[in-house]
Amino acid sequence: MKITIKFRSKIVIEAIRPFVSHGTKLLDIGCGNGVVSREIERRLNCFLTGTDILDYRLERINFKKMHFEDRLDFADKSFDIGLLCDTLHHIPFPTQIKLIKEALRVCSQILIIEVKPTLAARFIDYTINQIHNKDMRIIYTFRNEKEWQELFRTNGINASYIKVSKPFFLYPISNYLFSLKSARD
Repeated sequence: MKITIKFRSKIVIEAIRPFVSHGTKLLDIGCGNGVVSREIERRLNCFLTGTDILDYRLERINFKKMHFEDRLDFADKSFDIGLLCDTLHHIPFPTQIKLIKEALRVCSQILIIEVKPTLAARFIDYTINQIHNKDMRIIYTFRNEKEWQELFRTNGINASYIKVSKPFFLYPISNYLFSLKSARD
């Protein structure tokens, strides 16, 4: 299974590469087992810290456990970039915006990579999550692009949508990538 995660990491890395430069301080919020985090850190040569509500890391990365799913125990603007990769659809709808706002407090910019809600994506996501961590909450609070944009707009968050490319025949899940900055920045 680590091989499929490393393949997934290549898609994520290519999507975020334009935003991450050598020495960037990156917070991976909802880092899961840390395999993608470790690949990001290694291939983009950044300073990465992972955080998650559960600690089931397979990789040794700098890590700080979250005690609440909508709070990050870091000082304001501690990081250049916050990454929420396949994280938000595992938390309740009202908590999503709380975590996004908290991430904007802690990071200068947020990158959100989320699964486009299709039946195939739900099935694959469920299966993969059951293999990686049976204790992970799977509630599927997916949003489509319009719903994400509306959430950002109504909360005063500047958001840009960036197309994520991936080879369909090797990876049938499509993603959204949003770059967020607070409207007051």
